[in-house]
Parts: sequence; structure tokens; C-alpha cells
Amino acid sequence: MQYVVANQLITSGLLTFTDTRIEQLIDGSIDIMHQFTLLMRKIKRSGERDFPYVAVPEFSDSGRHHIHFMLPAEFPYDMVEEKWSKNGLAFHKIIANEGELSTVGFYLGKRFDKPQSQRPTKRRVVKADGYKPKPEPARVMTYSEIEQLAYQYAQVEGTTVKEIRSSKPWLAGGFEWLS
Repeated sequence: MQYVVANQLITSGLLTFTDTRIEQLIDGSIDIMHQFTLLMRKIKRSGERDFPYVAVPEFSDSGRHHIHFMLPAEFPYDMVEEKWSKNGLAFHKIIANEGELSTVGFYLGKRFDKPQSQRPTKRRVVKADGYKPKPEPARVMTYSEIEQLAYQYAQVEGTTVKEIRSSKPWLAGGFEWLS
């Protein structure tokens, strides 16, 4: 989340794959993050200077591959749509305020502890090289603020919230969503 805020990444995007590309992902003839890397390379070759981004590859509930990502505010998103078109569809939304940005950041970080076998890639989050957030004092949220954020997200998604009970200290007190 600090990376997203420090680099002013307020364009939230989603990249989907066509059925043909899904089959290629499943049989291993193409790699999900290699396709994303190719997209970023094509954009840079088109004259766009280096830019920060963050990408999170995932499986949908039905098992389809997709990539969530964040880009800078003024980024020419039509270029993403054009360059991604042979792989599938590209959607985006400009994040309107800090509350919505927190909700998106919370969504991108969900199920961070998921075993590698349940993720499309080893790394959960992929960031642009060379962009690190400036050190800032950490903002500690109270349990009630975290709980309120979880319920806000659940309301938007039409799900319910369940507190995670775990012996792993980084999970204890977290939340998961149930449909």
C-alpha cells in the first residue's frame, strides 16, 4: 500500500485473458507474468518513459487467470488496451479518493498468505524496478479502523466478513470474505 501511495498509483486496472490464452497458460506454453512484462516493454518502446506500477496475478473463483494492477494517474490507458488486445480485455478505473484507494489496496493485499500452489506465480506482487517509496513514518491503524475497512470492502463486494484466527502472528486479527 505504501508503494501505491508514494508513487501516486491511482489508476486501477484489470487484464483478462481470452479462452485461447487461458489454454496456453494452463498448458505452460505462455507465462502470465511474461505476458505482463511484454506489455510493459511494448509500452516503453512506444516512447513512454519509465513509470511505476504494481501487478498482482490471480485466479478468479472460476479458476480463470487475470492480473490486477495499478498505474500512475496521467498514464495513457488507451495504450494498455491497444497493446493487450491480443491477450484479452483491459479495464481501468481512476481512484477518486483516499478511502477508495485504501479499499483497492486492501483488496490487492487479500489472501497474501495463500500457498504458492494456489497462485499463478511464486511472487504475490510484482513492482516496477527502481521505484521504491520514500521512507515515511508508518501509520498504525487501530483494530476498529481495520475492522471498519474490512466491512466497507465486504459491503461493496456483497460478501460477509470473518475474522481470521491463526497461530501465525501476521495473520491473527486479519479478515477474509465469504460469499
